[in-house]
Amino acid sequence: MIIMKNYCDYDAIVHYAPGEFGLKYKTDLAGKLVETALDKSLREVDIHSFKDSYYRTFLTAEPVVLYRVYGQYQKNAVLDEETKLRGARLCGRYVSTEFAESVIDVKIRLALAPGWLNAKMYEAKLLVPKGIEISVGMVASVMLENGTVLPGGA
Repeated sequence: MIIMKNYCDYDAIVHYAPGEFGLKYKTDLAGKLVETALDKSLREVDIHSFKDSYYRTFLTAEPVVLYRVYGQYQKNAVLDEETKLRGARLCGRYVSTEFAESVIDVKIRLALAPGWLNAKMYEAKLLVPKGIEISVGMVASVMLENGTVLPGGA
């Protein structure tokens, strides 16, 4: 169990529990998507990233705002033969309707395992144009090597 202090929106003087603010103000996709044939070309790893491997495929009927949390690590040049950045890049394929309230909130709700090397340092607000195909579903939980479960659910 994780116990965190409440967040406060000082403009409205309203207190929110962790995750509540992001849920309240997440992007509402209702009326902005048109369902199309299921994209069966997704890789198995992508399909399993959806809760119960359930997802649907849509075309955006109008521009949609989505969010991507990302960040990379640089390999140690002394220990490694070549120095390359590893981790999540801005132009990745996983995005969310929810923006990040905190690093821990992102780790839990997006089920970002440390082994994936996403530094979670940056968040991009993306405007997806009309006519783009996207696959939508809930984030599946992930079990870490130590047995801890990141529940997902975003």
